Amino acid sequence: MVMGMCKLIENMLATHEVKNLDIVFTFACIWCIGGGYATKDGIPYKEQFSNWWKGEFKSPKFPSKGTVFDYYMDLE
Repeated sequence: MVMGMCKLIENMLATHEVKNLDIVFTFACIWCIGGGYATKDGIPYKEQFSNWWKGEFKSPKFPSKGTVFDYYMDLE
């Protein structure tokens, strides 16, 4: 997960002029740590991860509607 996160950050920094590094880091963390979760045995792990993330990390702020996976980062 850590290597995937580092590669994703490296790629975003190499291909775009990034002004806000915390958003890039947040995007990489969410997708590299929580992106592989799914629903198993009726337990929505991806949704639980999203709720945990929204509860623990206040910046950047996500809308209350949907999960953290419903939003993307526009680097343009």
